[in-house]
Amino acid sequence: MGRLIDEGWIKGWGLSQVAVDTPDKSHKVTPVSAVQNIYSMLERDCEKDIFPSCIKNNIGVVPFSPIASGFLSGKVATDTKFEGDDVRKFVPQLSKENLVANQPILDVLQKFAKEKDATEA
Repeated sequence: MGRLIDEGWIKGWGLSQVAVDTPDKSHKVTPVSAVQNIYSMLERDCEKDIFPSCIKNNIGVVPFSPIASGFLSGKVATDTKFEGDDVRKFVPQLSKENLVANQPILDVLQKFAKEKDATEA
């Protein structure tokens, strides 16, 4: 990546779905421009270690799945069928049990979305 940057082929590079030590190690070799990990109101683990590492190294963060694979949009229900190559059929947070368990979060979002004349997303 460093060579591609030096030769002008790319302006920067990023990492996706990495553990906390990866951005630090990678950044020491060639400065990292961005990290993209799962981050949403339901998945906030990045706040513990990824975000502080990125702040320390001036690395941008691009949230992956910020509306939790569609759940936080209010358009995924317990009867939603994910078919074909839709990877959401493998996402644990979209199982029927988890959709039911997380419904109170969606209820709060729907309340505020209505007050703000906005969508849940």
